[in-house]
Amino acid sequence: MTIPANSLLIHPDGTTAGVYLPEGEQRHLDTMRKAIDCNYVDVVRLTQHMDMWLDDEGRLSNMIGT
Repeated sequence: MTIPANSLLIHPDGTTAGVYLPEGEQRHLDTMRKAIDCNYVDVVRLTQHMDMWLDDEGRLSNMIGT
């Protein structure tokens, strides 16, 4: 059985991938960190029902064009 994605991962190069984030705060966070390959995240509230999560160290570790 395939579990449908409930989140959208946008890579620095603009490509996207569906990701399933499980229920439960810690499992959700662990899965998110693994999906974006990071240890520290920041959250930006976009709407009442939508958040954007960012790799807090992404600018330092994934410099594009360097």
